[in-house]
Amino acid sequence: MAERTRVFVCYRKKDAAGRESNNAYKLFEYLREIPEYDVWMDENLDPGFLWERTIYEHLVSSHVVVLAISEGTSQSEWVRREISMAMAFSVPIIPIGLNIDEATLQAELKALRLSELQHKKPFNMGSHTARAVAIELAPPIQRAHERSKAANYELIKKIAATVTPPVKPAKPQLSAAKRELALATGPLTIHIASGDIFHLNGYDVLVNSENDYMQMARIFDMASISSNIRHLGSSTERGYIEDTIQTEIERAVSGSPRPVPIGTTFLTSSGGPTSKLFKLNRVSHVVHVAAVQAIIAEHRIVPLRSEHQIRDCTTSALLSVQDLCRARGVVSPEGTSQRRLQEGMASSFKPKSVVLPLFGTGRGGQTSAVVGPYVLRAIADFFNGPLCEREHMSITDVYVSAFSDEDVATMSTLLHELETA
Repeated sequence: MAERTRVFVCYRKKDAAGRESNNAYKLFEYLREIPEYDVWMDENLDPGFLWERTIYEHLVSSHVVVLAISEGTSQSEWVRREISMAMAFSVPIIPIGLNIDEATLQAELKALRLSELQHKKPFNMGSHTARAVAIELAPPIQRAHERSKAANYELIKKIAATVTPPVKPAKPQLSAAKRELALATGPLTIHIASGDIFHLNGYDVLVNSENDYMQMARIFDMASISSNIRHLGSSTERGYIEDTIQTEIERAVSGSPRPVPIGTTFLTSSGGPTSKLFKLNRVSHVVHVAAVQAIIAEHRIVPLRSEHQIRDCTTSALLSVQDLCRARGVVSPEGTSQRRLQEGMASSFKPKSVVLPLFGTGRGGQTSAVVGPYVLRAIADFFNGPLCEREHMSITDVYVSAFSDEDVATMSTLLHELETA
């Protein structure tokens, strides 16, 4: 028996005028009549805290998301979250306009940053039968199902390839090498942090090299820094796993066109009081830097290559940390447990340490020998120049993450040779 296509219907519960979205329910009923489809929509969920988890569980296990668009759909935070989750898990999205004209559909797609997706002409649900809708949507849903299966196969291959890391990590040490510098703005110690940074603790701020769509790596793709931050930063405060950091990013990016320019930064918490990143690693905040260009149509990424890009990303990260100090650590959305935690710690908030990645290395393909001098020079220039405002910037220790023994040896030599005059 052929596998049924799992279809997730994403929609705004009430339209711009506050009316229930009857058109989305009609679409759901139409699709549910097709025996080849296993259609899910968040109708009649029992009250209680498990509803959010139930939605996400159905979404990530779907073959395709059918996005029902009416006027004002783009204003729904939940629609945006579900789209973000679908993109993070490579679930294809099919946008469908319901009882709106083409211009309104295009405006909604643009607001949702989905303009590049192919879509059908808007349906007038009052004049279409279930059979007509099924005929129109069958080809794109079938193609989406095939893409979804292919993406899952590729993901399994990637996960299998990363079970045994090709590069053995160095012994975890927060300060495998260090150098104390006397700079114009005051003393600074640069350290080389060796091995898996998530096996270490005692640093305050962590910098994450992210793609320019600000879509973190999938939680089960544990070979990347981004996925580890997303996983360890997940909150369990409500009794289930919440995608806390990605949700904060979505709120921070909201209103900005994507992709964002390379070097753009966004500040988030480390997931709040129940996250492992906060409790075990003792990280208070994460700086997300757009340091990788994502070519979505071709399913590939373009890492940093030039010196000025790497230096700009390093400088932008440090400027963001300085902004964090100026804000006394209060950066998360109002009403969240992360925000309440930050407000409670604001009076004594003075972070002393930050961990920086070697932008462009790892999956980026660059070596520490190439990237290292640019990162170290950018650190020294920032703290030795007019951008550093010591009345706000409380950082005294900068840790540069070096994963392998070879990276540690290279970075230790480069740090020793760094000229600061």
